[in-house]
Amino acid sequence: MSRSIRRTLFVALIALATACSGARHGAAPTIDDVRRRAMERPHDPEAQRARAEAELLMRGGDPSSAAEHLAHALEMEDDLGLRLLLGVERELHGHPSEALDAYLDVLARAARSDDPAAPGIAEIAAAEVEALDDAVERYPARVVEALAPLAASPGQLGDGARAAITDLLIDLAYRRADLERVAELQAQQRCVTEWRVAGPIGPRHLLGFDQALAPERDARLADRYDLGPARGERDTRTVQARGCNAHLGGGPVGGGGTTYAEATITIPETGRWVLRFETPNAAELHVDGERVARLDRRDEVMPRVSHHPMQLEAGEHLVRVKISSRHPNPVLALSASQAAGEPGGGDIEGERLVHEYVRIQRAISRGDVVAAREEVRDQLHADGSPVFLISGAAAALNDPLRSSEVRHDEARRLLTFAADRDPDAWWPRLTLAQLEANEGRDLVAIGAMREGMERWPRLVIFPLQLVDYLESKGWRAQASEAIAAARETVPDACRPRRAALNEARRRSRAADEMEHARALVECDARSDALMSAFARRRQWDEAAEELARLARLEPEESTLGELRARLELAQGRGDEASIAQLITRIQEKIPLSAGVVMMEADRHFAEGDAQAARARIRQALEREPEAMMELRRTLRAMGGESPLEDFRRDGAEVIGALEESGRTYEEPMVLVFDYTVYRVFTDGSMLELTHNIFRLQSQEAVDAMGEFAVPEGAQMLTLQTVKADGTRLEPDEIAGKDTISFPNLSIGDYIEFEYLRAEPSPAGYPRGFLGGRFYFRNYETPFDLSQLTVVTPEDVPLVVDPRGEAPEAEQETHDGLRVHRWTVRESRPFEQEPASIAAREFFPSIAWGHQASWAQYVETLRDVLADRDVRDPAAERLAREIIGDARTTPEQRAARLHRWVLENVEDSNDVFGLAPAMLAARTGNRTRVLGYLMRLAGVETELGLARSYAGDQTEGQLPDDDTYQNLVLRMQGSEGPVWIHAGARGAPFEYVPPVLAGMDALMLTPEAERARLDERDLEADLRTVEVDVDLREDGSARMNVVETFRGSGAVLWRNQLEEIPQADLEQQFESAYVANLIPGAELRRLVVAGREDPEGPMILRYEVEVPGLARQTRGGLTVPPLYRAQLGPQYARVASRDIPQLIPTGLALDVDVRLRVPEGARVDDAPGPSTLESIHGARVEIEAERTEEGLRIQRRYRVPRMRVSPEEYRAFARFARGSDEAESAEIRLSR
Repeated sequence: MSRSIRRTLFVALIALATACSGARHGAAPTIDDVRRRAMERPHDPEAQRARAEAELLMRGGDPSSAAEHLAHALEMEDDLGLRLLLGVERELHGHPSEALDAYLDVLARAARSDDPAAPGIAEIAAAEVEALDDAVERYPARVVEALAPLAASPGQLGDGARAAITDLLIDLAYRRADLERVAELQAQQRCVTEWRVAGPIGPRHLLGFDQALAPERDARLADRYDLGPARGERDTRTVQARGCNAHLGGGPVGGGGTTYAEATITIPETGRWVLRFETPNAAELHVDGERVARLDRRDEVMPRVSHHPMQLEAGEHLVRVKISSRHPNPVLALSASQAAGEPGGGDIEGERLVHEYVRIQRAISRGDVVAAREEVRDQLHADGSPVFLISGAAAALNDPLRSSEVRHDEARRLLTFAADRDPDAWWPRLTLAQLEANEGRDLVAIGAMREGMERWPRLVIFPLQLVDYLESKGWRAQASEAIAAARETVPDACRPRRAALNEARRRSRAADEMEHARALVECDARSDALMSAFARRRQWDEAAEELARLARLEPEESTLGELRARLELAQGRGDEASIAQLITRIQEKIPLSAGVVMMEADRHFAEGDAQAARARIRQALEREPEAMMELRRTLRAMGGESPLEDFRRDGAEVIGALEESGRTYEEPMVLVFDYTVYRVFTDGSMLELTHNIFRLQSQEAVDAMGEFAVPEGAQMLTLQTVKADGTRLEPDEIAGKDTISFPNLSIGDYIEFEYLRAEPSPAGYPRGFLGGRFYFRNYETPFDLSQLTVVTPEDVPLVVDPRGEAPEAEQETHDGLRVHRWTVRESRPFEQEPASIAAREFFPSIAWGHQASWAQYVETLRDVLADRDVRDPAAERLAREIIGDARTTPEQRAARLHRWVLENVEDSNDVFGLAPAMLAARTGNRTRVLGYLMRLAGVETELGLARSYAGDQTEGQLPDDDTYQNLVLRMQGSEGPVWIHAGARGAPFEYVPPVLAGMDALMLTPEAERARLDERDLEADLRTVEVDVDLREDGSARMNVVETFRGSGAVLWRNQLEEIPQADLEQQFESAYVANLIPGAELRRLVVAGREDPEGPMILRYEVEVPGLARQTRGGLTVPPLYRAQLGPQYARVASRDIPQLIPTGLALDVDVRLRVPEGARVDDAPGPSTLESIHGARVEIEAERTEEGLRIQRRYRVPRMRVSPEEYRAFARFARGSDEAESAEIRLSR
């Protein structure tokens, strides 16, 4: 199918050494052991073989001597593994031609070998042969000569090698334009070359894999299927393979989804057959109605290639494949064989390191990079074999379960080791330089490429890579020299010829371009270089001839690319008849392309027939309203009508109406006109008209509004400064500037902008739509006139979700449309009140939609997350290490994982990140990472989105992104569900923040279940303060304080302390905390307990010296109140409220002050007992008792989480202020 990863990387990865006998005391042999044994047994083939492998592959080996020892060992005894290593060593050290000969020799020998590892070795050799394309002279001839006989008679090669050889020979046959040979090879491999294809079915990209969609109800694919909302009914297509590979995209509908492909495969004789199935996507394979394989790559990394043995009768068999993919053009290949040996070569057994090498490389060649990473990981040491280090780097660079940063860092680490271990290995230095260039250090990379050209003159990759870097710097003369060097290195290779052609084009050298184009087509008949060269010269006949030649290399049915090329030539020649015919054929292939419709409209317009141009656009809009949505703007530009033209308003009239009204506003800026109209079409797509006018009444407003950023996808209708005298000024756009400046703005001016914008139907709400929330009032700006208008088909019921004092809708119907209009005039800003409920809850606003539900919202999220938790062996291993012996209950396992995640993963908002990548990077959404680890550990876990108590509490019918924003986990514990939140470090297991406790949650499950988190008792967040005061006669005091924080308070303190260096802790604690509680206090001692134990309380023990705690009064001392709660400043900051007050977390505080008075002093005045109660159970209790040593005061505060209505506020404020008064009583002492 696709080329080996090695082709991309140009990796000369290598075979591994043997584990040798003779180790002392049962320990693994060292390189010295192997060398000693070889010297002691110079005529022992096994000892010499071990030495040869070890020098190349064992830790501490000498790769520079490997070639000599390999040759010597092979003289004594032939060995297929050693012959593979011959090629590996040659390629590793920059001798590609010799490496090619060695790999071809391995394949010839493997075909007649009885070595059980021969099929695997052959598969790797075939991949290496493919990787050397363009790297050696006479490559096609040498490869065809060696491999053609093996394709016809594969012997013991096995499925993998045979398929790789056939794919390579097919590719080379295409280069020669030898279609007869392509057909022969397809027949030899028994490739499926023609498929009937239905799809992609949407709107979900991946969830369809779990559903029995319409095609599964039919024994054979029907002629047409409904592909889902906004996709419509489409014909089942025929797709022809190129070689064995069939790309299933290119149909009338693009994008992801679930695709069905059906074919007939002919089996010539009854017996055991192996189906070779290749695709990188989640796929099912069915034969004659029976499922043969289900490969769910959403959950697990698998090889791209799988082999399926079957007993098949002679004759035709129906094959059906189901593929779910985000990719718009998924690929698959299917072939049947009776190759010798186990399907796919079977498992590669053996203890020799060469067998381990083959296992690693076979995983890479089959696209299973994760398996390769796992196989090689024990060999990755600083003194390890450069072969293994290069293998590890190759796997790291292509690891699908790692972020790019982690991939690059790991590859750089391993490549640095490899370069140090083997100075003659070229690939580490090449790739290190590429990594430098990726990070912007081009000059370093250029220097490395020049050095590589000197050290490895036989490698064409260094000058070719140098060309790219030099061109990016604009150093064309030096790039020309590098191209010449590349062509001299491998004169008949295609890539140097392509580089020379590109250079000729850039320099507009027509003669050179033609010469290089002919040379490139000679190298690869599939190149369109010659056709392009003819077209650039306006040699249309020659270009058409060349295009016809290229078309013969494609499947019988004309491809879209061919049709477009023919159209370009017809346009160049001015052949109007052909242009019209070709546009029609292209439109038939891609009916959803607005660009093709525009071609037709442009032709009519160019001919002077504007009416025909507008008619063509109207026709397209009627047939495919969503796909053609962008044409609505074009239609208007061509003089056609807009569906919203009748809804436009004259800005000058709006401004005049305001000025005539006499209405005035004192704010810095006025939104004079806030006007939006949505026209919703039957498919859910929309056209938006927005028209805003602002009056600038301050310099602050002039500065803030001076720049305008055009909304994405918007067509500007109006953009002007309106001066006080009515003069209108158009702004000038400046190239390269992201914003547009309003000209000559000054105080008293207006700015006006109006635009149209098209929005496709929302994929998340099939056959429905959802409008954004429109606000009629805010805190800062007065709105003189706000109006929202929604125009829908008359038979489409609109669901309206209002907030606050939203206006009532006005409705009217005409011409099959229903117009909904909401209007507010003279909307002045809210006065902002402290600690108010969420503004979204009471700002007047309207959201609207149709057939948009929370269940669909959940399904959309599930589709995005469907492949975000792929199982990673490294993650499974880590989960086992974290859990250790705590495996008895789900809670024990989850608790250990929870603590590890909080301590090791930096939290982010990357809710949709790839979980194994976030885990490996130790950064990402902690809740997602924790849920991933828990599932790997066998703990049943579900994701949910919880509402915050501090958020909008309205039960809205329409979904939105604001109501449920907090990711939580619900695990199945030993005795029922357990809720977990992983947002904050230092939190105990099963801790849920107070703002989430008891709140409703939307579970991301197929049922979109609504659930409710467990309530949290107020006492769980209790803070206790114990204060011992030793008062002296002069009013100074020593105070010993113990503060104990539980729940949210403990979490907060742990996170704050984490940010403070230990050396600065006491100083910051004194200045930022103690000084606020006890003015003038000097810290003498601080002990922090519970900092590292999230399951227990957080305790602060500190001792302070207070020089003037009590003030001297006549006849004694007066001691101020200590550790007051001060509820008033928290809860009673205003006299009255119009907006409900929010207390999101509540308060539970116990204070115990024990005062020891100086000898001879007595307490005269002490606070009396007091109990205050208020709404929702708020309560304060204060008690005081005289003791032998002085006085003890105990205060208990309980204020639950609550919302205080404006009607309740006065009573609650009295309670808070009364508490402050009661706790503020001073203590008077006399002597």
